[in-house]
Amino acid sequence: MNFELKLKEDIMKGDYRNEAEDAYVKMIEKDTKKSLMLKIGMGAIYISLLIISLFVV
Repeated sequence: MNFELKLKEDIMKGDYRNEAEDAYVKMIEKDTKKSLMLKIGMGAIYISLLIISLFVV
């Protein structure tokens, strides 16, 4: 918890103390990008199914 808070402060300042923290930040960014794309993809599928069902009925 304390490490993440410290990490957020470092991100705000824009400097990373070592490569481990830098890698951790990159990992978090990659995970958030993946989950965001997954959510957008699922949303698109859901909307398209909704439209198809409207036309069928």
